[in-house]
Amino acid sequence: MKSLIKLLFLFGFVLVSSIDINAQVNDFTKNPDSTLFKSANVFGWVKFVDGLSINPKEFFTLNKKSFGLAAEYAMRLKLTQTDELGFTHYRYQETYAGKDISGGEFFIQVKNGSLFSGNGKIYTSSTIHNQNNISEENALAKALQFVGAQKYWWQDSLKENKLKAKTKNQSSTYFPKPDLCYYYVSGDQQLHLSYIILIQAFDPGKSGYVYIDAEDGKVLWWNPVEIATCDPTTVNTVWYGNQTVNGYTDFLTSGWDLEDACTSSTYKVFDYSTTFNDIFNSFNNQWNSPRQRSAATCLWSVRHTHDVYSSQLGRNGHDGNNGNLDIYFDYIFPGGSTYNASYHYDPIGDDEMNVGRGNDPVAIDDDFGALDILAHEFTHGVTQYTAQLIYEKEPGALNESFSDVMGKYVENKVFGSNNWLMGWDRIENGANHPFRSLASPQIYNQPDRYLGTMWVDASSNCTPVGDPTLPGYNDFCGVHTNSGVQNRMYYLLSSGGSGWTNDATSTATSATGVNPYTWTVSSIGIDKAGRIAYRALSYYLGSNSNYFDSRNAWVHAAADLYGECSFEAIQTGRAWYAVGLGPPAQSMTICNVNYGSTPYTLTTAKALIVSNNCTVNILPTGNLVAFKGSSIDFKPGFSSQSGSSFSSKADDECNYATY
Repeated sequence: MKSLIKLLFLFGFVLVSSIDINAQVNDFTKNPDSTLFKSANVFGWVKFVDGLSINPKEFFTLNKKSFGLAAEYAMRLKLTQTDELGFTHYRYQETYAGKDISGGEFFIQVKNGSLFSGNGKIYTSSTIHNQNNISEENALAKALQFVGAQKYWWQDSLKENKLKAKTKNQSSTYFPKPDLCYYYVSGDQQLHLSYIILIQAFDPGKSGYVYIDAEDGKVLWWNPVEIATCDPTTVNTVWYGNQTVNGYTDFLTSGWDLEDACTSSTYKVFDYSTTFNDIFNSFNNQWNSPRQRSAATCLWSVRHTHDVYSSQLGRNGHDGNNGNLDIYFDYIFPGGSTYNASYHYDPIGDDEMNVGRGNDPVAIDDDFGALDILAHEFTHGVTQYTAQLIYEKEPGALNESFSDVMGKYVENKVFGSNNWLMGWDRIENGANHPFRSLASPQIYNQPDRYLGTMWVDASSNCTPVGDPTLPGYNDFCGVHTNSGVQNRMYYLLSSGGSGWTNDATSTATSATGVNPYTWTVSSIGIDKAGRIAYRALSYYLGSNSNYFDSRNAWVHAAADLYGECSFEAIQTGRAWYAVGLGPPAQSMTICNVNYGSTPYTLTTAKALIVSNNCTVNILPTGNLVAFKGSSIDFKPGFSSQSGSSFSSKADDECNYATY
């Protein structure tokens, strides 16, 4: 939830054509190399010509010109993954003069040994700011001045000693070490040499990466990160009746700690209200007091989230590598609030989850330890180790939405059913008190259509302000509001539905919304929808992905899992269309080209047009050439020679499944 304190949710719609694209992002797509790319769009989504092989380490070196990369630019292979469907995924980091470009990433997918598709963001700039006039010490001083925390982790002996023990290195420290990278400033569309500095602080909301311009010392960007023996016992949980929770034998106290070390990931619950954040301890492994029941419910929720990710999706812990989580119950958030829950990334030690007690100092049923809430926080951890969606604007809204989506997926897998209200289990003043509705986001002031009613400006005009105590606070440009669009899409994909966008009832000019239209989505069920969501997040999104990228990622994932133009892929596209993001809305015109030297399929979401006075030949090679589109318009000049193999198909349904 990152910030459940302010929960405004809006639904809105805007046409795909209105998405801003910086002129020097993915320049190579403006005139794509037809020997390498079958299709490419300005958002950086490409399909490769059939039958091409790849040398992963040399791929970008051999194809620099095709990707518009000048001599000083390079792409470094940083991760290789093979998934359960047999796809191999290569993740590359863009560099300039040997230094990383923040947000410059490209992902290559290989199927059956051949290049299949790719996506990402490649930055180029005609002007490079590479002067380094600031020392590391000066950059760190400016970063600390910007953060302004009261106390930092390296100032605390408990934190430092825990880190040294975990790393088995007495030199390990949380004291920041500035590194140099390049940061792309969208305002001037230029690369700036900058220091990237990770600051870890005790103050809530004060931990994150600070980017300092190495030329003039200005802050360019702030990226927050706050995001054994098993002894089972029965606990009367806060909301879910009697459940099994694992304790851990503490040989020092001859009691039990509230620690679940029964799988490769270890989860511990600490009492944040104590002076030294002591782990919850019981002399008899019984957790019966109100505080113990609340803390044990947190442990139960996190463990069951882990188990769903493991058994259903094959993921080993939130980080995919059996990582541990330290859970701090009764956490104090900004301004002394206990009304929240959060995930906190720690790249050196164990990651953390912070859980508030709610507003009632006595009752425990308004705590934030409910299953869907902590599954939401757990998924922030999954995002941190996969797409790494930055926590602002559209990437931040997607970050929040994926957590809501997987929160409901986990709830369904644990109980066999789910509602569509986040935080429904919590009770305030004798009634359930949810925060968001995935089915009807507008109830909680969220949009249900991209860029439509209630959408918060997330364009370059918005300066993210995430501290609610500061003037101009906007929740990092609406991350908890604009998340409603993907939430609504997920609900429709899982459950089905039909209607008009923006609650319109006709195309009359008096109807609600901009350019209202009807839509219909057939249910594929929450199981398939959840698997598609997880695959999209894990393999097809990067740190700066936007809503258009997410739409394509979901459709791509659905096609991977269930087949190109499958029922599931079509309904995924239909669900996105229902919230205002249809397939790439570009007609394609072809002219003066020969096809047939290799098997080739040309697909577009709209019309495919052979222009007047153009020559388009299908060569008599026997290789199948296929044209697909909502309509196909042949003009004089087209020829399919004797001995060629050619097919054309106008298919509106399959167009929903294009990306």
